[in-house]
Amino acid sequence: MKKFQVLAEDHYYDRILQSFSDRSRDNRQKEIWKNRNIIGLMKNLGEAREVKKLESFGPIITNSLIITLALFDDIPPNCFNRKGQDFKDLSQEERNELKSILQKIL
Repeated sequence: MKKFQVLAEDHYYDRILQSFSDRSRDNRQKEIWKNRNIIGLMKNLGEAREVKKLESFGPIITNSLIITLALFDDIPPNCFNRKGQDFKDLSQEERNELKSILQKIL
């Protein structure tokens, strides 16, 4: 059985934030660090499961994964950020149509 290393919650977050704020790294180095960090966090998640510490450390590791992806990926967090138009950019006819559809639904 692997030895799971218990680390404080702030250790995970600080490491991610310090790496993100390190301006000396080029994009390639940041991408390599991000991928290695994700792999390491996933291994930690598996090890926490093996030693039955998932309940206490699972959320910390999961949040660390989310922070890593949110900071280092250029992908918007959800599909609504990539699709659609701003309501202000719609013509008056399109606005009226959208309003009537929403009124029917609500």
